[in-house]
Amino acid sequence: MENKVLSEREIRRFQPQIKLEGFGLEGQKKIKKSRVLVIGAGGKGTACMKALIGAGVGFLGVSDDSLVQETTLSRQSLYNDNDIGKQKAIVTKQYLQARNRLTDIKVHNIRLTSENLNKTLSQYDLIVDATNTFSSHYAICEASAQANKTLVFGHIGNNKGYITTILPENKKRIRQIFPDENNIDGNIMDEHTPVIAINSLSGIILANEVINAVLEKPSQLNNNLLIIKLSDYSFNLQAV
Repeated sequence: MENKVLSEREIRRFQPQIKLEGFGLEGQKKIKKSRVLVIGAGGKGTACMKALIGAGVGFLGVSDDSLVQETTLSRQSLYNDNDIGKQKAIVTKQYLQARNRLTDIKVHNIRLTSENLNKTLSQYDLIVDATNTFSSHYAICEASAQANKTLVFGHIGNNKGYITTILPENKKRIRQIFPDENNIDGNIMDEHTPVIAINSLSGIILANEVINAVLEKPSQLNNNLLIIKLSDYSFNLQAV
């Protein structure tokens, strides 16, 4: 007999997670019923999606209109040489479905603009901003607020990771947290961080924030910005 939400196969597969304190069968059901959109299928975005698939998210949206490039393989662990020139969103879906066929995956391989962003966000419960340009960050944050969606935000620059969660009731905007897109922490921003470790780690933390939100757990990143600096292994919380 199958559970109304989880199949017997899913219960077997996620049994180690179900046994964890704070998860349980009801928590796993919440994860299965969640609908998460990840915008950006680069280094941190794909790491985030791999973790979400592993956790059992039931419906995952992949949004990216760009192609896999050789120059970005050094920071994007999902792709390989055979993927160069292919659509990131499509390659990502193929990889993730091979990893877990129990998750429904929808591809949005179009550029999200002011004309289609709100319609796309309306299909999901939670939004992950894994893009890496501030024009995108600002637009996604505003659209998420208008749609009353929880936003999990990640940015990589100067070989640091910046992560925060903005709940619907929180009036804070990314534009307020980062008013100068060219200057963060007193340093000129370099958006092209080649190191794969900071991208992968940031993506996993983004996924953890999504799971916390789905399970309605309090987050240390609500009203706080996590700054990760792997050169000295520092993890700092900064009030925002």
